[in-house]
Amino acid sequence: MLAGRFTPEQRNIVKQRCLLQVENMKTVFNWLKENNCHYAGMANIDNCPKPQIVEDPPTQNNTDQSGNSNVEKFVQFQYWFPSLGEPNTNTCTFNSEEEFLRAVLTAKEPTLIYTNNKTENDWSLSLPKKFPLYFPYGVGGIKEGRATKVSDIECMRHYLRVSLPQFQKADFILVLC
Repeated sequence: MLAGRFTPEQRNIVKQRCLLQVENMKTVFNWLKENNCHYAGMANIDNCPKPQIVEDPPTQNNTDQSGNSNVEKFVQFQYWFPSLGEPNTNTCTFNSEEEFLRAVLTAKEPTLIYTNNKTENDWSLSLPKKFPLYFPYGVGGIKEGRATKVSDIECMRHYLRVSLPQFQKADFILVLC
């Protein structure tokens, strides 16, 4: 959902960032199916639909005039993980219209809203399940049986010291904590 005030250039930047190259995604998915034990039993996605951006049409109330195009090239996102449930046009995935409106009005950046009806207990999730592209072969989690015994804390410290950029991203560090 794309809501809030944007310049026309910012609106285009957000749309481009949210585009999903379906063919690239299918290539990655098929590779994971062949090489990652967590994806082996999943069904094929031959007819993968292209995601659609839900947005308010540009009007005088939600479109700003460009002031400084160099500054406006930087767009940050805010992620919300609201309550579970199917979204609808009035409340999205929030419990009421008031809760949804309050969330939209207090945001300063474009917002991506996620929902998921299939949940799993957090203690049963491993790093390879949560970050399949960081652990492409499905191994390397904290509580895995290793030939050389490594404590959970030392394993986490090791991941935080690895210089690969994916292990330095905020989402990975948050989940690790």
